[in-house]
Amino acid sequence: MPIPPIRIRTKIVITITALVVLIFSLFITIVHRHIAGALMTEVERSGLAVTATFSQMATPFILASDYISVLDAAGQVVATSDIRAISIWSVDGRLWLSTTPDAPKTLDRQPFHASVIESRTPYQRHVHHDTLSCLEITAPIVALSKVRYLLTVEYALTSLDRQMNAIGKEIAFLSIGMV
Repeated sequence: MPIPPIRIRTKIVITITALVVLIFSLFITIVHRHIAGALMTEVERSGLAVTATFSQMATPFILASDYISVLDAAGQVVATSDIRAISIWSVDGRLWLSTTPDAPKTLDRQPFHASVIESRTPYQRHVHHDTLSCLEITAPIVALSKVRYLLTVEYALTSLDRQMNAIGKEIAFLSIGMV
């Protein structure tokens, strides 16, 4: 039995439906990327602010070698935020303090760390620990115009990932409802 030809009206409906689905898919992708970028920028901005504040607060205690006060303050910050770990390294790469017991005893110095020391400004990068995605901010601790220590603060991005997944689902449901 021969297949009946598709009517022109059906072809037009299929074509328009395909175009609408394509346009909404493009819209979803653009909006999702824009929101993700805005949220990441906000996380980076607040991370830099918290890192700078902790650095300023801890510097006198670090220079006085008051290990207990710095560890207590770092522990409180980690316990009440999305911060995964706070570590303080000497410029030569030896661990001075860490809120995680499994932290390496020496810093694997990379050009990233040299840039922080040379510029005397905080730098950030994305790192992964097993399945956990983190934003790592490294800031110099300066005394007498010389970098003495490096402060590393790692922010877990799990809550950001959860937010992005929820927003993506909401956008998808709205788009499906509009089609």
